[in-house]
Amino acid sequence: MKDIITDKFSCCKAYSGYIYDTEKLRNSASGGAATILSEVMIAEGGMVFGVKYSKDFKTAEYELASTSEELKKFRGSKYIFPEKKVLYKNEVKSVYHVVGDLLKERKRILFIGLGCDVGALLKYLEQQGIQIETLTTVDLICHGPTLPEAQKYFIEEIEERYKSKTISFSVKYKKKSWVPPYLRAEFENGKCYIKAFYDSDLGFAMDHYSRSSCANCQFKGNNHKADITIGDYWGIDERQSGYNALGVSVLLTKSAKGINYIEKCNQMGFHVESADVFHVLSNNRMFFESRKADLNHASFKKCLFQYGLHKTVLRERGIITTLLLKPKRLISTLMPTSLRNKLKKLIKYGE
Repeated sequence: MKDIITDKFSCCKAYSGYIYDTEKLRNSASGGAATILSEVMIAEGGMVFGVKYSKDFKTAEYELASTSEELKKFRGSKYIFPEKKVLYKNEVKSVYHVVGDLLKERKRILFIGLGCDVGALLKYLEQQGIQIETLTTVDLICHGPTLPEAQKYFIEEIEERYKSKTISFSVKYKKKSWVPPYLRAEFENGKCYIKAFYDSDLGFAMDHYSRSSCANCQFKGNNHKADITIGDYWGIDERQSGYNALGVSVLLTKSAKGINYIEKCNQMGFHVESADVFHVLSNNRMFFESRKADLNHASFKKCLFQYGLHKTVLRERGIITTLLLKPKRLISTLMPTSLRNKLKKLIKYGE
């Protein structure tokens, strides 16, 4: 395995990093790489396209930020496919078209999105003959997001349960530390819903309900089209240099443009250091692997639209497995990070 990864991805330069500012780090996904990369662009007078939740948290959508304050809405992961539209000058337009128009004006742009969104953007710009010298792209180590309807049903069901509207929502809330990620929803009536993300109904949907094309993703490994690929640094533990209990990001790049951009992060309050490519990718295999096909996709979808998300998850997961979630989670959280990582690898890959 080491030879395969090292030979195939030897062109990649890997880094790890985290934001020094504790408040920013707590509110960011993993180590906050997307936040810092965005702040670099804003500091240089550029603009950032990122993804935020809609006002009701039932969908995700692109938006343009031109100030550091506006970047706050991009913080945190959104595990659903975003709409490819953006509000620009009081008009809803294709996000790709708006990026293209700004590049024609020689504006400096940072675009952060899924690998497929970055690929679609670059293809559009090539077809239109638009120069990309002032564009920097960032994509994600992607598991394959769940479909937006799962998010919609989840929000509606927890709002019904708590008899109140959602006012904040996170799928990677850092309850005590970075791992495990928690889902947290806060409501107008002051109540909160907090649960380990992968034990939640939305977490189950994330693992079992996505586009069929995600099982054969065309933007993996050396086919990542972005200048920089970022994600959680799964596999790093408290014994290693660069570890932070509140989260660590991994950043990968194949280009001088990407390396130069990452190196600027040091000047923006971001601890960054070189990382071993083999260690990074052996623990972050979604960089080069697609998710497994959702074998029960059709039945999940039918049940979802007929009965809602909670009943669908109970049916698919099973009552016994659901009852065992809490004790399994308790055992996992009591383990040292290094032991937990080792057991995950043994179970998942049989090594």
